[in-house]
This record gives sequence, C-alpha cells and structure tokens, in this order.
Amino acid sequence: MFGDRRNSAVPTALKLHKGPHYLYYFDYEVEHSYQEILFGKKVLRGAAHLDDATLIWRYKNPIAIPPSTTSSDLNVSHILLKLIVNFVYSGNPTPDGSDFSWPRWDKQQQNFISFENKGITHNKGSELIVNTTQGQLRGREFKSRNGRKVAAFSGIPFAKPPLGQLRFQLKPSKLLPVIFYISGGGFNFGSGEIDKTPEYFMDYDVVVVMHNYRLGPFGFISMEDDILAGNMGMKDQVMALEWVRKNIANFGGDPEQVTLIGESAGGASVSYHMYSPMSRGLFHRAISQAGTALSCWATIPPGVARSQAIYLAKKFNCSVDSSQMILDCLRTINAYELIESSTQYISGDESSYFLEPIIDTNSTNPFIPFDPQTSEPAPLPWIVGVDSVDGATQTDKFYRNFSALADLNENFEERLPGLLQYKETSLNPDEITKKIKEYYFDDQQITLDLFKNLTDVCTLY
Repeated sequence: MFGDRRNSAVPTALKLHKGPHYLYYFDYEVEHSYQEILFGKKVLRGAAHLDDATLIWRYKNPIAIPPSTTSSDLNVSHILLKLIVNFVYSGNPTPDGSDFSWPRWDKQQQNFISFENKGITHNKGSELIVNTTQGQLRGREFKSRNGRKVAAFSGIPFAKPPLGQLRFQLKPSKLLPVIFYISGGGFNFGSGEIDKTPEYFMDYDVVVVMHNYRLGPFGFISMEDDILAGNMGMKDQVMALEWVRKNIANFGGDPEQVTLIGESAGGASVSYHMYSPMSRGLFHRAISQAGTALSCWATIPPGVARSQAIYLAKKFNCSVDSSQMILDCLRTINAYELIESSTQYISGDESSYFLEPIIDTNSTNPFIPFDPQTSEPAPLPWIVGVDSVDGATQTDKFYRNFSALADLNENFEERLPGLLQYKETSLNPDEITKKIKEYYFDDQQITLDLFKNLTDVCTLY
C-alpha cells in the first residue's frame, strides 16, 4: 500500500514523529468523487484525492462537488467527523467509551484503520457583531447540516496590528476547541473559505477558523537568499495562528486547544508547522490528509526555486543580475500577468515542481531551517490520512488527452522522472524508471487498459 514516495513518505514521517499518531487509509467510494472533476465520471475503483475531505467540508465552486446524500455517505461522514472532533478535544480519536478503538501507529505494529464500502441549508440570518483587538467584525448566522444555528465571521484581517483595547460582547460559558483549517491546492491555488464551508462541523461543539495565505509567486517565489527568501505563504499561516492565539477567545474558542487540519498542500502545511520553530506553542494537535512535509511534491529541491524565479523574471524582461533587481522588477508587474506566467510555468515542461515551500536556511528569519527528511517534528498528537487512488490527480490528463499518453509512451524515460518528481532528487533516475516500467507495465506501451497501473504508480510514489 505504501510502496513508493508519495505514500511511503507517510510511514517515514510517522517514524520521525515521536508523539502519538494515528493513520487511516481511505478506500471508501463516495457518491460524488473528485474523479468526476478530473475525468467527467468515475473511472477508477477507490477513493481519489479529496474524497475524504468532501465528507467533512462542503465544497463549492470552482471544485463544485455536490454534497453527499446517500445514507452510507452520511454515516461515514458522521464517523469521520466524530473521530476528528474526539481528537480535537482529547488528542485521541477513540477515547474511552467509543464504539471501537483506533490503535496508534508504531514502527512494530503499524496499525491503521481503513474506510471501505463493506462495512444543508445555508441561511442568511440576523447580523452578529463582535469586537476584537483589531476592531469590530460583522458576522451572520446560518444553519449546519442538521439544522443547528451557527455564527460565522468571514474576511477577518488577521495580519493588521491591534487597534484598541479588547471588549467582550460574546460571553461563552465555556471556551470550545478550535479547528484551524489550511486549504490545499499545490500552494498555488485554493482558498480558505470561498470554495468550501465548515457547516458539517457545526453540528459539534467546536470553533472553525478558515484563513487565506499568499499563493504562487506571491507566497513562494524565492532566490534562496535573504532578499527573496520564499515561504511567505507559510509565514502568513503563522501570522493567522498568532491572531487566533490572541483573539479566538472572543469567538468562544480556546487558544489552548487548537488543532490544525488540511488536505493536500494543506496537509503538508500542517506537517511543516510541526517542524517550524515559528509555529511552536501556537497549536496543540494536527491532522494531515493526503499530504505531509515529506511528500515528494511538498518541498522544492535546492536550486530549483532559484531557477523558477529567474525564469519568471526573464519572462518580463527583468534583469537577473541580482536578487534585488529581480525583486524590484517583479514588484512592478501586474499581479494577474504574474499569476498567468507562473501558471504557464508550472503546467509546462520547464519544471516538475510548483512554486512551493523551500528549506530556507539562507534566510535570517527562516520558517523551516532544516530538512524535514532528517529532523524530528514536534511530538504533538497527529492523524494522517491516505486516499487509495490519490494519484488520479496526476494521471487525469493522460485519460482525457491521447496525445499526452502517446507522448508519455514515446518519451517515457524523460517524462516519468518529472511526473513522479524524482528527476532532481534521485542519484540514478534512469534505473528507477527502468524498474517502474518493468514492474508496473511489463515493458509494454501504456494504454487505457493499463491506466489503473499508471495511477497506482502515481499514488504510491
């Protein structure tokens, strides 16, 4: 199940982690799978990337996955939500009195639970007002999936300095645990609140925080030095956590019970915060779905980020003689043009990496000054989730575009290392490519009959 780097990163990450940790394998087939977004229909048996996340968040545009309506989906949704809420409260997803026990993962036993097939109205209500250290915020009341009334506040400017003395208007009798959500999207796309809502969690006594952070070139462009240090998106997340620490009690949240949760790049972000000195003391539990800091796509190898920055600078005829010149020039470029150029870059052949986090040792204010592959994260309680056909996000283009599949076959030795992102990190990529072709494809041309094998490679690697 965890044969290669995409998912072998999970047991490696768990071995480095000295705190209590729990692993789940999600193979349950939901009514509306993310495969419908990727392929237009369900193509593969199993759970695609985000399928588990759709049972705990209600997705909206641009990933318009309809809410589940089957009794089976609702049952699995309630189970997953309850496990998460138990964990948020106690650090244990199945405390004493639970219907079953979820044993911890360890090096010897390697226990995990498997989700398998065996086995919501949004109303604008009365306006709500709360005062924080940064001023007055207006919210609205809506209903959860089961009809519970909930207060929601959106667009909170967490990065501004405090403006005045704190005044309490909401006085909860008891502070509730906080779920701090970090969105996915490859560190280049996505949103904390625009494309999904937390209403499924609102049937439980928790406070949910959904924030935004800088993405793409604005959050992660880097020359790997102190002038263009990179990781600004990760530091935005830290600032949001600091805001929660100072202000969440005004919304009924307990700053001493903060759990991070995220899927894909959000899951990797959660894992990064377990390593970062900047994040120490700002949260207490962690949940990573479909991504950790050790995932092959989650960190740019040394030198690649610098090449990305130079490439983008040249696209706009900027001088690349120094980092300062690149910085000064890119600051003058229209934001939409910069986003468009970076999108073309990451979707083309120039790199197999998005603009994403780096090990910023050369920065005077580093977010992650050491390699997670050889370091221990904070020993906090941690849940890690894996989807059974996660690699479909990598292979959908080959299913929809026969010319792309033909190109992969014709240039297999060149394309596969980029697709699986071992081109820049392996000492012998040709040997790896040869073994993959022999084992998964029996040295044959890849056709749609072998599409499941190709997806398995991308899931496991």
